[in-house]
Amino acid sequence: MTKAEMEGALGSLGTSGTKKFLENMQSGESSDGNNFIGQFGVGFYSVFLVAENVRVASKSDDSDKQWVWESTGDGTYFVYEDPRGNTLGRGTELTLELKKDSDEFLETPKIREIVHRYSEFINFPIMLQEEAEDAEKPEEGEEAKAAEPSWTTINENKPIWTRSPEEITDEEYVKFYKSLTKDFTEPMYWTHFSAEGEVEFKALMFVPGRAPSSMYDDSVIHTNIRLYVRRVFITDEFKDLLPRYLDFIK
Repeated sequence: MTKAEMEGALGSLGTSGTKKFLENMQSGESSDGNNFIGQFGVGFYSVFLVAENVRVASKSDDSDKQWVWESTGDGTYFVYEDPRGNTLGRGTELTLELKKDSDEFLETPKIREIVHRYSEFINFPIMLQEEAEDAEKPEEGEEAKAAEPSWTTINENKPIWTRSPEEITDEEYVKFYKSLTKDFTEPMYWTHFSAEGEVEFKALMFVPGRAPSSMYDDSVIHTNIRLYVRRVFITDEFKDLLPRYLDFIK
């Protein structure tokens, strides 16, 4: 991003996508309100729930300088030329200084959990740097070599519901089901369809190969139905969508 793009895209919460959404709705620029789904700017500002300071460094091909946007989430922000110079070449770097009670978000399992839940089907790869296993012990007289960390792609699943059912094989459906649900058995049945009208959506639903052990336990709240908007997880709270006796559907 250039300096102007950084101020326009990030700015402050008052100039985020939420305000733009309301202005567009009031001016009647679009008759289809559903097109605005996922365009709120609140997503970025959620970083301040766990971070006490946020820095965004960005270098655009349209600018010969690399710029930094920085804020502590108090309603103010600063944009300045990056004193490090052009370290990115092109692209954007986000740095979070976590709060003292947010150390859990530095743990690899927690990062994997968050990505798997909310961003597993994002179109671009999300890579995580992990510590390498200890290198082999050197023989006597040899110098020990430190093991180098490696990068691993942690969102390899593809959102097959966005494709036409005629293009998807049974093997792909089964593989997707097992990856999504962590169930080692194959599904008994599945249905893949789309609906158009005031609300447009695509749906992919599975009937498991076996009933869950908690199927008749009313104290267990099942969250098997998930809503994704633009491949981003939104919610799994749909207690009134299906009757209680169909909670096994995923």
